[in-house]
Amino acid sequence: MNMRPFTLSRLVDVIRLVRVLHGARVEDIKEALMVNRDRAVELLSQAEEMKLLRRDGELYYSTILGNTFFEAYINGDRAKLDEVLNEYKPYYAVKSIISQKSVSVDELKALTNLTEVAVEMILRLLQYTCDNFCFMNGKVFLSVRELPELAEFYSALRKAYFELSKSSQWGCSNSFIRVDKIAVLVC
Repeated sequence: MNMRPFTLSRLVDVIRLVRVLHGARVEDIKEALMVNRDRAVELLSQAEEMKLLRRDGELYYSTILGNTFFEAYINGDRAKLDEVLNEYKPYYAVKSIISQKSVSVDELKALTNLTEVAVEMILRLLQYTCDNFCFMNGKVFLSVRELPELAEFYSALRKAYFELSKSSQWGCSNSFIRVDKIAVLVC
């Protein structure tokens, strides 16, 4: 997937214009947003790929999903925004992966076959829509609200400790491991 960076608010601007104009052409978006024609096409294509807009000839129209997305954004309903964005397969794929384990951007690229730009854009969307979005030591994940079973946690903690204690750092004893390093492996 090839994607240029966009912001959530820019996507909302495109949908707002399409709704106000009851259908918009590339030229309408270009003039209203003061962008070049290629950028207007990219923004419209991205919204269409996300099923927020549909194209009929030269005109783009907001879909039911696009209207729901717009209303959720205007009302600050992040849960509804997340629900709408879950319909977009790349968003859902990234969200599913980071809800199961902590991963780096490079790992996400490999697991999803997305470009770095696409992964970064989806992570920005997730950062806005998910209260439990976390970034630690170059890895992203969605924290869980419920605590794991004690035996499961102990097993993960023990495994992480033994893995990290195999090598010493800065001449320090292998029995003293930095908590943040353990946290990345356990989470």
